Formats: sequence, structure tokens, C-alpha cells
Amino acid sequence: MFLTLCPDGYIRVLEGNLDEVQLFHLCSGRDDSLAAELRSTNPSVLVAGFTEWSFGERGRQPVISIAWDWYLELADSIPKIYGTDVRSNLMIVRSNGEDAGFKATTQRLLVLVQRSQWQRAVFACAYSDCGARH
Repeated sequence: MFLTLCPDGYIRVLEGNLDEVQLFHLCSGRDDSLAAELRSTNPSVLVAGFTEWSFGERGRQPVISIAWDWYLELADSIPKIYGTDVRSNLMIVRSNGEDAGFKATTQRLLVLVQRSQWQRAVFACAYSDCGARH
């Protein structure tokens, strides 16, 4: 997959090429203020944080970044994505050459994230002193 950084800061990828990608973990960290915010409506939240991943070919530029917030509840051993806010510098391009738009790109990335194995890396972070703390 050939990646080019566009003047607006997005890296554009044809929608069909997303099926080929593999996510690579960059970093994860706990966010105590997010955890406190979530606990105000859901007292069972144990810890919360952020995680950032990339995809493409390792060592190649530019890098596509995908980040999202997560939380872990007391009675659960699997971190969950908080909301639907997946942040990225990727813009999906439809087969007709037009941008899919922010909302459609975010929804497609959410599907990609949900089918990946991101929970293991984040779970390790939730119970260790990894990453940054906010």
C-alpha cells in the first residue's frame, strides 16, 4: 500500500485497502481524569486511559496513527472503547476518488479497531506502570 501525506495532514487510503492493514501498538497510558469523569456516571469504572496504534509498513513514512480512549470496569477483564471517538490522520477514499468524510472514516476505523487484539496491550497497561499518565 503506497501512502502519501496530503497538504491537509491526512493520509488518504482507498476503502478496500483497509482490509489489508495490521495494527501495531505504539503506546498506552492511564488517564486519571477520564476515569474520574466516567465514575461520575458509572461507579464500576476501575481505570481508564488512552491508546495509540499505527499501521502500514514498519519503518516506512508516512505513518498512519489511530488513537482512542478506553476504560475497564471492576467486574470485567476486557477493556472497552470509550464512546465512538477514534482519532486518526487517515481519510478513507471511496472508489470514485472522493473522501468518505470524517464520520464514515471514523465508523470504519472503529470496526477495524474492534476486530483487532488491542485489549491485551491495554490490559497490561491498566495493571502496570506503563506509559504516560494524565
